[in-house]
Amino acid sequence: MGFPVRTLDGLVGDWHLEGEILGKRLVQEVKVEWVLGGAYLRMHYLPSTVTPLTDTPYEAFAFIGWDPAEQGHLMMFLFDTFGAAYSTPGPGSPLEDGGVRFAFPYRQGEFVTDVIPEGDGWSIKQFSREDDRLVPFGVKHLTRS
Repeated sequence: MGFPVRTLDGLVGDWHLEGEILGKRLVQEVKVEWVLGGAYLRMHYLPSTVTPLTDTPYEAFAFIGWDPAEQGHLMMFLFDTFGAAYSTPGPGSPLEDGGVRFAFPYRQGEFVTDVIPEGDGWSIKQFSREDDRLVPFGVKHLTRS
């Protein structure tokens, strides 16, 4: 059972993101706002200033919306610098700490993203599934800009 997307109102605003992806540093700015009449929360990950995986700065648009038919959230990467192969919607489920877990069924295997309130900010923890266990992929911390 999911919860209303408005639970994530605390994400709205301008954020400074710092973290690691596969042990390499990532720095980015993120702008979050309600769009399309409040139906979706859009997270715009602006081009990264420190890029861990490629020589191209990473940029993405993520949309989080309520799907009443599924009783949960839906997160969809509509555009990112890795292309259409990673534009797969991922259903969300609530976490005990007030966050939400999104599970993306990519061709290469499941990818999990946890979005968790953390003091005055948020953390984003990412995992890939290998066999029956989650393997850390990255952790990012959002602080107000």
